[in-house]
Amino acid sequence: MSGRGFLGTNASVLADISLVLGITVAVLLTIGMLLAVMKRYNAHRWVQTTAVSLNVVQVLAIMVASFFKSAAPGIPQKLGETYYQAALIHAALGSITLIFGTFVMLRGNKLVPQALRFKNYKLFMRSAYGLYIAVTLLGIWVYSVWYAGAAPAVAAGGQAQPVAQGQNQLTVPMANFVFNPQEVVIAVGTTVTWVNQDGAPHTATADDGTLFKSDLLSKGQSFSHTFDKVGEFRYFCELHGSAGGVDMAGTIKVVPAGQAPQLAAAAPQIAAATPQPTPNPLPAKYFGQPSGTAAFRDDKGRSDQVAVNLRVDTPPPSGQALFAFLTTLDGSATQPLGELTIDGGGGATGTFNAPDGSNLAARFNRFVISQEPAGSRPATPSGPPLFEGVLPGQAAQFLTQLLANGPGLPAQQGYVAGMRLQTDELLRHASFLTDAQAAGDLAGVKRHAEHVYNLIAGSLDAKFGDLNGDGRSQNPGDGFGLLQNGSQAGYLRATGEAATAAKGAPDASDSVKAHSEHVLICTENMQEWAIEARDLALKLAQATDLAAVQEAPARLAQLSQWIQRGNDANGDGEIAPVPGEGGGLVAYEHAQFMAGFGLFPFKAAGAPDAPLVLAIFPVAPASAGHGHQH
Repeated sequence: MSGRGFLGTNASVLADISLVLGITVAVLLTIGMLLAVMKRYNAHRWVQTTAVSLNVVQVLAIMVASFFKSAAPGIPQKLGETYYQAALIHAALGSITLIFGTFVMLRGNKLVPQALRFKNYKLFMRSAYGLYIAVTLLGIWVYSVWYAGAAPAVAAGGQAQPVAQGQNQLTVPMANFVFNPQEVVIAVGTTVTWVNQDGAPHTATADDGTLFKSDLLSKGQSFSHTFDKVGEFRYFCELHGSAGGVDMAGTIKVVPAGQAPQLAAAAPQIAAATPQPTPNPLPAKYFGQPSGTAAFRDDKGRSDQVAVNLRVDTPPPSGQALFAFLTTLDGSATQPLGELTIDGGGGATGTFNAPDGSNLAARFNRFVISQEPAGSRPATPSGPPLFEGVLPGQAAQFLTQLLANGPGLPAQQGYVAGMRLQTDELLRHASFLTDAQAAGDLAGVKRHAEHVYNLIAGSLDAKFGDLNGDGRSQNPGDGFGLLQNGSQAGYLRATGEAATAAKGAPDASDSVKAHSEHVLICTENMQEWAIEARDLALKLAQATDLAAVQEAPARLAQLSQWIQRGNDANGDGEIAPVPGEGGGLVAYEHAQFMAGFGLFPFKAAGAPDAPLVLAIFPVAPASAGHGHQH
């Protein structure tokens, strides 16, 4: 049901069905409205009930899953794009309409308590009808934005088209976990070249497994195949899809010479998928009474953003303003951040991004706020410094290991940053596995189970390799593993050890000590879940009958979600850094808190020592949709 739809656009079958259902609901509601005008109230009630019930099925069976799979991953970081604005507006108004319309329908059937049976039925009915029509029109707009033109890459800003590189040659980009576009029409004799533009590896494999089958393609690598027969050939990525059009899949339609459409002549530029942003920082209280805090978080890259909250007892004089700077203790590098916004209640705030998306936590260990001319753009703090924060030097080396440069890793990145990338990929493959199960694809289940096992276990694990017996060893991870394997500590142990070392540093602040405990608790939770997930993946990779492992895919998906996001064990709607709850997102956020700055009034040379820097202390978990509330 995830293949190309029947309306001639880039939409899937489910998207086309949803559009048709939405229009059908609007037509039925209009008929029902006319029946009410004609005073045929019984017929009106049955038509409206049918329409609203159909809409409930449409939303629950199709639209909720579609929104969270296609649109939600791009919110809020992609809200500047029409794709995501349209989807969010439609989802918000649609939710209101669903609740209100269902209530009116139940009232019309006398299925609500007496106290809720409003008397002015006409007003409520007309309001519900107006909302449904508005949502239907919005739905048509969303459909046209997403599918009537070039299809957007899911949760990313890039778009692509098939590109003619010469006579009888075609390039299909693999970008943001999509073959873009999913379907192309070519003339017989054309050579198709797939180019991986993602950070994750991909393959291009024919559904029959024999016509063409690429090796594992890393970023920048390509694979080509010449189609010398007329026909329709479906293919998929072995790591991120399954045969039959499931998830990352595509179709090549080969037609006789002269019947293929004209293709673009120049290669497009595809925006690479950016890291998933960090949740907004937790609400903070002032521990040890610093004047404020500066917290790292993600925007387009890892720790490339700083959020500042400052208490200002005396505002700057007229014509002056407060400016924020990141710098080093030796003054060798400075990053101007910009002017703070001062409110009427004695607070100053600002959110600043690295212009090049670089990791700010890796480069700077001092935060300065100085007074400068309002509207100016100072490159360095030249006016009087008013506030500063300094990272504890001995603990800072371990904070760098966590967030920017962990020794022994396959690529330069922090332990907790690498852990987050691997857990994101783990959750993705667990989802692919359940999709393959739903499609009755045993080979797909076994293949994705191999991916999950190898990613968790690491390349030095004794069982790492070809677990499903297809003669190929595939691993979507980077080989370091989540769990310890041979001489490799694995991301969970490495993250926990770096957090523990930071806590034990002689100059560790209370903030570093507290948040290191939170990180350690989360990695211990994740290790317990990862061991169970690894063992389940091995069982699935070696399965010979789907019926014998019917419950395992769902449990594996649940464990993968816990590893990546955490588990609301006590059902209070919050995921906290406590045993049995905190997962990867919580660990990552608290590692960033460890590297945050507590801001104190500037101490001139020779003045008495001020307390060491203290960073953010949470008083409540972060908002829903960021992995802490649900």
